[in-house]
Amino acid sequence: MPNEFDSHEFIRHFSKKFENDYVIFLNSYEDNSFRNVHLQIGKCLTTLAEDLKTQKKIKKVESNNIFGNEIENAGWTKVN
Repeated sequence: MPNEFDSHEFIRHFSKKFENDYVIFLNSYEDNSFRNVHLQIGKCLTTLAEDLKTQKKIKKVESNNIFGNEIENAGWTKVN
């Protein structure tokens, strides 16, 4: 991950690194599986920010989600 990233980048990284778990997680929902899973991944990132040595930026950023839609989401910075 770069020093600055957004939630969409983190979700893409997570889904590649933990592909099998990601698919199982998606299959655990009947409706809105991507939205629900990505929401939970984002919440985990927020909860674990200190352990992951990251800090949430105050402002929101816009970037493409996995479907190519530009959507507002949280920006993050790695901290040392």
